[in-house]
Amino acid sequence: MRVDTSALELFLEYLDGGRTAAAVLEHPAYRAVKLHARHAYGVDLEPRHLDAAVGGEESPFYGLAMVRERLPRISRFAAVARESARGWVEDCLDSLAAIAAPTELAPIVIYPIVGYDVGIGLAGVACLNVNWPPYLGDPAQFGYTAIHECCHVVYGRTRPMPSLAEIRTPGQWFALFSRMTQDEGFAVYTPLRLRMARGAMGGSAHPVLADYTVLDDPAGIAAHIAKFRAVAGRLAASLRAPLTRDEYIELLFGPDRLTYRVGCEIVRRIESAGGEAAVRRAFLLPGEEYLGALEGMARDDMEDIIIPELALLSGHKYA
Repeated sequence: MRVDTSALELFLEYLDGGRTAAAVLEHPAYRAVKLHARHAYGVDLEPRHLDAAVGGEESPFYGLAMVRERLPRISRFAAVARESARGWVEDCLDSLAAIAAPTELAPIVIYPIVGYDVGIGLAGVACLNVNWPPYLGDPAQFGYTAIHECCHVVYGRTRPMPSLAEIRTPGQWFALFSRMTQDEGFAVYTPLRLRMARGAMGGSAHPVLADYTVLDDPAGIAAHIAKFRAVAGRLAASLRAPLTRDEYIELLFGPDRLTYRVGCEIVRRIESAGGEAAVRRAFLLPGEEYLGALEGMARDDMEDIIIPELALLSGHKYA
């Protein structure tokens, strides 16, 4: 595992006029960005999209707001990344040991990039957008999110994210809900111990940081569990009366980030009931079966989460 600043340096050359948008998009980090955009949004990112975004125009290549104003700070971040790389890698290896062997983690490359999402992890790489103010203000946040994204890399090797365009039936939407609860829940869980030890349990600057604020608040996580149960109930009801695509999108990707926050709480309870071995077994379950298996994993610890709909819906396939 290593941190590679070449994509960030290439982007800085592009902003300075020395490289083209096409050259940027051919970098391995940005090839991963293009793959993610195709799967998540059905968009094939092109050089014109990058040029438009940097020019302040509307573009599917998001995450570039105020990029020129932040350029001095972004340039300094490249040096910070080189200095911090060893510590970030060590933290990743330690934090991900519960779900992966060192040999599984060794090939992963962590790329600081400019633009697109706060972080993505797929196709063997983790790409984190250093134009995000929390990274610029506190580079330690980059290290924590790198753990999150590397967890996605490991997960996606055996259970790749299906294209959203292919999700159509009520059963497929539940399968995605189950998979996301496992995938995002473990990604939030893996840096949790390190965040707790270093007093980095969230904040209000962004929903990603707020995940840990909620997890650190018993009343907050209880409220999220209630909403999670309600979503599962609506997904079950939709087997009889399907919802619109927009309604499914809102349920799964709404602002409460239920699959992230309740997903992490589920893993915490699995660990409490069965230790690291149980966590590892839960991580390896097929995504569409994950929520249906909760009763067998830690029934006494899951009584406020388990509802009949989870078992009813378990096992639906994506296609």
